[in-house]
Amino acid sequence: MNRIKLLSENVTNRIAAGEVIERPVSVVKELVENSLDAGSTNIYIRIEKGGKELIQVIDDGQGMSNDDAMLCLERHATSKIKTVDDIIHIDTLGFRGEAIPSIASISRFNLITRDNDSDVATDIYIEGGTLKDVRKTAANRGTSISVRKIFYNIPARRKFLKSDLVEFRHILNYVHYQSILYPNVTFKLIANGREKLNYPAVKNYKKRIKEVFGKSFENQDFVEVRYDIGKLNITGYISGLEEFHKGYEKFKYLFINGRYINDKIIIKAIKTAYQPFMAKVRSMQQGTVPPFILFLEIEPELIDINVHPAKREVRFRDNHLVFDSIKRAISNKLNLLQEERFQEIKRKFGSGFAQSARQFSEVQAQRIIEENTPDVQREMYPQAISDYGKSEERRKETLQDNQKMKLPSNPDTVSANNTSRLSSEHNYTKEQIPRFSTYKKEFQQVVQANIFEQADSNEDSKSIEVPENRHLGLPVKSEIDAVNPWQFQNTFIFIQVGEDLMVIDQHAAHERILYEKIMSRIRGEEPETQKLLFPLVIDLPNYISSTVKELIEDNLEVFYSIGFSVKTFSGNSLVIDEIPVELEEWGGGDIFLEILQQLDEEYEETEDFRDSIAKSVSCKAAIKAGKMLTAKEMVKLIGDLFGCQVPYYCPHGRPLIIKYGVDDFKKKFKRII
Repeated sequence: MNRIKLLSENVTNRIAAGEVIERPVSVVKELVENSLDAGSTNIYIRIEKGGKELIQVIDDGQGMSNDDAMLCLERHATSKIKTVDDIIHIDTLGFRGEAIPSIASISRFNLITRDNDSDVATDIYIEGGTLKDVRKTAANRGTSISVRKIFYNIPARRKFLKSDLVEFRHILNYVHYQSILYPNVTFKLIANGREKLNYPAVKNYKKRIKEVFGKSFENQDFVEVRYDIGKLNITGYISGLEEFHKGYEKFKYLFINGRYINDKIIIKAIKTAYQPFMAKVRSMQQGTVPPFILFLEIEPELIDINVHPAKREVRFRDNHLVFDSIKRAISNKLNLLQEERFQEIKRKFGSGFAQSARQFSEVQAQRIIEENTPDVQREMYPQAISDYGKSEERRKETLQDNQKMKLPSNPDTVSANNTSRLSSEHNYTKEQIPRFSTYKKEFQQVVQANIFEQADSNEDSKSIEVPENRHLGLPVKSEIDAVNPWQFQNTFIFIQVGEDLMVIDQHAAHERILYEKIMSRIRGEEPETQKLLFPLVIDLPNYISSTVKELIEDNLEVFYSIGFSVKTFSGNSLVIDEIPVELEEWGGGDIFLEILQQLDEEYEETEDFRDSIAKSVSCKAAIKAGKMLTAKEMVKLIGDLFGCQVPYYCPHGRPLIIKYGVDDFKKKFKRII
């Protein structure tokens, strides 16, 4: 008996469906892309219960004849390619010919379509891959496809679907991306009978981006970028040289040949282009990728979009070309921005600026510019360096004056005798000794500054009681001296507790403290609030209003228990007149938008609104990395942390305390093995 058998068409369709259709948004993606390939100018999407019960896509594209409608239900039937060579030159979104039969095999599927040459439309009904009915009907030109009860005949797959809201969020994001990509197409999304998105067709992507992200987009530090080398064209917006934009930090949109793609090569190119600027302008954000919206058009033969069944990945024939082009486009724009700002400063200060600048030595001017200018730009400022410098004669006079006063011309210079003595006593190299002298000076300055700081804070910080804590094994009372806590990079707090050294992430620690406070309020503890002088009206941007507004309306009591007095208003507007006392940096309501945006993301992960809102508020209200704290503030933060139920991790599960014992240091210094 043969062990190898041919699979039935029904089984092969379901296997193909498993590769192409992962969740409801996969169906929306395939149907919408077919509509776009058909030249549609209006696309309407209706869903019920996150797409689990119904997905309907209606378009006004070219439609299909009766024969084509029947053929499109066969596997590998497509109008997009005819020969192998066509695969290399694909310029359409869909081409595999697997989507329609795959979708029909795992749902109750209805197709109604008519082209210009047909007097009547074709109406086809399929259930679980089995053709049930074909008939003629009246309909406008175009195609309407309804998909009901997705995975109804594969219960195991249906169980893996998330909540209705989470599945809806995936669909919303997809329509959001497509609306940016195709501004000349009207997109309308209706969920459970309520309109969620409505983007009328506009002339260009600039107008569509403004419509999608709201009027505030124009006020953000986004700059337009254009770069064209024939085979490859780059357009879009990148983050400028200011701080990241409120509510826009996570906006990273990359579109390649009409598809939303997340490509590692391009992300690395963007990060590399920003690196020299981040090192000088935003050192605390090094390693991150600033917001961007980029459209990349590349010749079809230079890209392979056939590497993934769902077309979520691409492969470039020339990775170096793509990497170098992206990097060059962004670097050129950032260099231009830097130059414009430099020229603006020169114009603003005028001759007074030039006169003051001449008081600096040429060496000092060179150092200042090198420290504040990316490597790629230094060659652009030879004239500026010259303007800063003194004349050669004045420099010689300074050296002569220094010799008379017995001062070294270079403060980092160590005499030959000292060099010889230090080398023999400590086995230091000649190159190391000047460096150590610099460290010594910096250390003396820090010590001197700390003496004054301790004098100011000693009265407030001595003999502070720490709450009882069974988790860290601390005594009921522990005296934390004012000289013990100190900050590193204004981000990490170092403190000796008993015989151990504790290193604490100040943001994560404060986030844990606030999270436990907020959860206590949600469970019934009285909130601490501050009333705004005037009620604040906040307009929710389109990109979060579709999901967040319903969450707010359904959970007003939870917001109130935390400390927010929120009222829904007409359209996408909210009115707030009270906020939690912990929100010190209110920012005119910007922080609330950030909370809502993070809430939207948190809720997708946990599907627990109370936990999600507690995490969102605590994260945005917590002390930020980079904020300088006094000794008193550090001691209070540590005391509050030691009083938490879970002092080891932030609400997102990241560690917030690292402990080093004396043996750890002995091992590092080879005192013990």
